[in-house]
Amino acid sequence: MLESKHGTLKLDGAMGTELWRRGVPTPLPLWSAAANVKHPDVVEQIHRDYVRAGCELITTNTFRTSLYTMERAGLTEAWQAWNRQAVRLARRAAGHDAWVLGSVSTLEDCYRPDLVPDAFTVRSYHRAQIDLLVELGVDGLLLETFNSLRELDAAYKEARRHLLPVLASVVLRDESHLYDGMDVSHLADWARRARPDVLCVNCAPPSILDVALLRLRRQLDLPLGAYANVGRPGGEMGFEFTHACTPVEYGVWLARWARLGVKIVGGCCGTTPAYVASVRAGSA
Repeated sequence: MLESKHGTLKLDGAMGTELWRRGVPTPLPLWSAAANVKHPDVVEQIHRDYVRAGCELITTNTFRTSLYTMERAGLTEAWQAWNRQAVRLARRAAGHDAWVLGSVSTLEDCYRPDLVPDAFTVRSYHRAQIDLLVELGVDGLLLETFNSLRELDAAYKEARRHLLPVLASVVLRDESHLYDGMDVSHLADWARRARPDVLCVNCAPPSILDVALLRLRRQLDLPLGAYANVGRPGGEMGFEFTHACTPVEYGVWLARWARLGVKIVGGCCGTTPAYVASVRAGSA
């Protein structure tokens, strides 16, 4: 299992929105994926900046490199190469200072549970992506921003076929519900049965994640994780920046979660290395 001598592990922050901040186009549906081959130096530098910010978990830029997405973009033959490059860039930046987590997300839009494909499609495409990331040598798997328990459970079963840590994370519509309308209590029931190594909530404002974490903490004995966004879904690239939370303010949330015993804290859309660096001082 991934462990930290400080108790709380620091996950990195956003990749897609950080690419956009640095002048790299991130058009949908591939979003950040093409940067692995068109702007590899920027991707690697972002990874390195997160390592310098004290992050012990670096996430591969594979949020939108599934075979499902790349087939629809007419890039089937490039699927393995793009994923291989993503893992290589993360591994090179992480060096001996951080673990590399293979990012796996929803096949369709992570805010649209109504688009989740049928069970066979979900299982087969997630199996392909997970098997490839494991083959490429990641240290663990991060199933992130899942909007429905149906798809999360399918991906989790594929991930559990491998002897690697599996972190399972959901995106919340509000303090009490996933985007598919499922109550957080049902998420707790699922986690109690499935036993992921860490159960996380992500890509919602810190205030929403905070309430959900408190509920989950009361219901579960599993390690928990949280990485919030600092904007809102929307716009041409799928996310709109706001000034709702500064790095200093975000650090207060991270420090609070660390004090509550949350095992993994980091950042999601809109965050930068400055946002996650603050947990080092805040949790000390």
